Amino acid sequence: MINSMWSGVSGLRSHQTSMDVIGNDIANVNTLAFKQSNVSFQDAFYKSLTNPGEGTNGKQVGLGVSVGKITQDFNGGMLQETGVASDMAISGDGFFVMKDAAGLNTTYTRAGNFDLSYDSASDSLNLLGPDGKYLYGTSGASGGSAGTMISLPSDIQDMMVSSDGVISYIDGTGALVEDAFTVDIATFAGQTGLSQVGGNQYAESAASGTPSFTSTDYQVVQSHLENSNVDLAQEFTEMIVAERGFQANSRTVTTSDSMLQELLSLKR
Repeated sequence: MINSMWSGVSGLRSHQTSMDVIGNDIANVNTLAFKQSNVSFQDAFYKSLTNPGEGTNGKQVGLGVSVGKITQDFNGGMLQETGVASDMAISGDGFFVMKDAAGLNTTYTRAGNFDLSYDSASDSLNLLGPDGKYLYGTSGASGGSAGTMISLPSDIQDMMVSSDGVISYIDGTGALVEDAFTVDIATFAGQTGLSQVGGNQYAESAASGTPSFTSTDYQVVQSHLENSNVDLAQEFTEMIVAERGFQANSRTVTTSDSMLQELLSLKR
């Protein structure tokens, strides 16, 4: 079998994967806090016709291409003001910590479109994400490791969030209650290794490492949301490159097929 045909097929597969990533990025151009991904290729194994040795460089023929890695770009997106007190955005590195009502199934997100959800059992308001999980933090202004659900009285008139994530509010009597909770922001040494689980959520993995809550290289911006960081001009350019690469590799396959047909016809 002609090796160029298999090289062409590997190119078709790799460029199709690239188009899948580009298509997903473009589809999420308006998704809150979405992070675009970048695809890199790497050459495949080589077939040695003659091994390199003293006085000769050898003869090696490549066997195609494969996808090297797909890496998310965690650069921040533009912040958009919403005027909603429960909306928050992170300027800088870090993630909000989301858990279920029992404090389990922890995920991380940069999408801060939270709603004040009423809990009749405790007569309180909790900050609920669109995925049904709750925002966690620490009681008081000292910060911690996001072990407490942020729960506010049901009769609050307004809430304020400082740049370091400290929540204060005005209660039903009009009194100011300061430093009620802190929105803990998690950072990861290997954030590109986080596992994407959908719904603007990420999960910890062996590649990301465990979360740290000691960083101060961020600001929490109240009444704002982070937009997607997808650069459409870049994506359209990469789409054209992927299309041309796909076309070139398809030509490699058809040309190799024609050569194989010529070879088979020699015995007729």
